Amino acid sequence: MSEKYEEKLRQKEAEKGVKAELFSPSDILADANAIRRVYIPEIDRTVEYCPLSLKDLEEVNKAKTDQERATRTLWKMLSKANNEWTLERVESLPVNVAAAIIRHVTPPLTQMPQPLESGSAQTQQPNYTA
Repeated sequence: MSEKYEEKLRQKEAEKGVKAELFSPSDILADANAIRRVYIPEIDRTVEYCPLSLKDLEEVNKAKTDQERATRTLWKMLSKANNEWTLERVESLPVNVAAAIIRHVTPPLTQMPQPLESGSAQTQQPNYTA
């Protein structure tokens, strides 16, 4: 890289830092339990949910299987918005309905495959587009 380019890059990064809003726990926490609504086209319904907190993950992580983890995640998110959602009700949802809701309300981080317990690296999907 040329020195001129590197200097411009440093200058742009410095400008971003000045313009960025300071991370405020009060601001983040004020929005943490806000009810969100999302339209689920597969079931033609709007669902209310709240995002999970780190504390909620303690309950979710009690799960022993991926299916139980997904069920507990959905239950925590729905029940924070509407206390009519019990774990038993979520467990009674048809699989296609639960899967559609999960796809729309969970962030990509929770949808990522978990590392193998053996400690082995996960294999990558082949790219057949080349």
